[in-house]
Amino acid sequence: MDRTRSCSTRGTPRARPGRCTSPRFGSWPTVRWSSSRPGRSRAAGREQRWVAGGSTSVARGVDGCPCRGRTDRPTFGLPNGHSSRRRTTLPYITTSDGTELYYTSQGRGPVVILSHSWPLSSDAWQVEVKLLADSGYRAIAHDRRGHGRSAKTYAGNDMDTYARDLAEIVEQLDLDEVSLIGHSAGGGEVIRYAAQHGAGRVRRIFTVGGVAPILVESEANPHGTPIETLDAMRAGVLRDASQFWIELAESFYGADRPGGAISEGVRRDFWRQGQLLNLAAAYDGVEAFSETDFTDDLRALDVPIFLAHGDDDQIVPVGVSAEKSIALVSHGTLKVYPGAPHGISGSYQAALDQDILAFLSEKPSIV
Repeated sequence: MDRTRSCSTRGTPRARPGRCTSPRFGSWPTVRWSSSRPGRSRAAGREQRWVAGGSTSVARGVDGCPCRGRTDRPTFGLPNGHSSRRRTTLPYITTSDGTELYYTSQGRGPVVILSHSWPLSSDAWQVEVKLLADSGYRAIAHDRRGHGRSAKTYAGNDMDTYARDLAEIVEQLDLDEVSLIGHSAGGGEVIRYAAQHGAGRVRRIFTVGGVAPILVESEANPHGTPIETLDAMRAGVLRDASQFWIELAESFYGADRPGGAISEGVRRDFWRQGQLLNLAAAYDGVEAFSETDFTDDLRALDVPIFLAHGDDDQIVPVGVSAEKSIALVSHGTLKVYPGAPHGISGSYQAALDQDILAFLSEKPSIV
C-alpha cells in the first residue's frame, strides 16, 4: 500500500507519517481512519478540522485522502510536511436560535469588539485587529449572521437580531469592560447592543461612518437617502450581486472622486467579502442599516462615544448621521475627516487607527 496516498476508511481521523502529494494542493498530511469510535465513518461525510500554527484546514474522509473532494484552498502559512497537528474546532458560537457565528480573537488585555459594515465581514478589520493586539488589547471581530463565515441565514437579518447576536457572543465568551468599534451598519449594531443589552458591560464606543440615527429620507429626515436609492441597491443585489459589489466599491471608497484612486487589491477584497454574503442577508441588510431608527438608543447611552466620519462619505452622508447623533448623546465626541470616504483605507485608515488607540487609552471622565 502506498502510504503517501492510501488510508483505511473508518472512524475518526488521526495524523500519521507520510503525505499526499496531490499536484493541485501540494504536500498535505495523510489521515488514517481508525475504527476506535464507531459511527464516525467515512460514509457519514463528517467534517474534521485540523490546525497547525493557528491556521485551519478541513479534511474530509473521501477515499481516506484529505485532499480528495476538497473545495477549499490549502491553508496559507502551512509548510509542506508540517508535522505539528492538533484537532480543534473553528471559533464559532451558536446563538439561542441555532445560528453559528464566526469570530476571531487575537491578543490579550482589555477587550475590544469590532463590528463590520454591510456587505463586508470581520476580515475588513484585519489591520485594526493586529494593531489592537500589538497594543495590548484583546481584539475580537465577528461575522454577522449571513456574512462571511457565519451561517447563511434567511431570517433574522435585522438590527434587533444583530444586537442580540452580539449580546450572546459577549455572554458566551464571558466578556466584561468591553469597548466597541463599529463601522457603518456595524456602528448601528454596537449602539443598539450597548443601549439594549450592554448595561454594566460596555466601557466605551467608537463608530466610523455610523448609520445612526436613521438614514432613510422621510418628512422627519428630509435630507436622508431617498427610498428609491435604497430600492436600487436591493435591485442591484438581486440582479447581479457580483457586479454590484464591483460597482459599489467605487463610491464606497471614494474612487470615483478626483484623486480618489484605490488599489486593485482593495477593490478585489471588497468584492470577495461581498460574495460571501448570503443573498437574503444582502437584500434584508439594506433595510436593516437604512430604516432602523437609533434615536432612543443614542439617548440611552451612558458611556463615552466617539463619532468618526468622513465629510465626503457618499454612502452615509455625515449631515444625516454623525452630525445628528452628536446632539443626541450625553458623552460624545465628533471628529470629521476632510475628504474621507465611507470605506476605511489609505491615509484615512492611518489617521483613524491612531484616534482609536488614543480614545481607548483615555481615562473615563464620567462620574
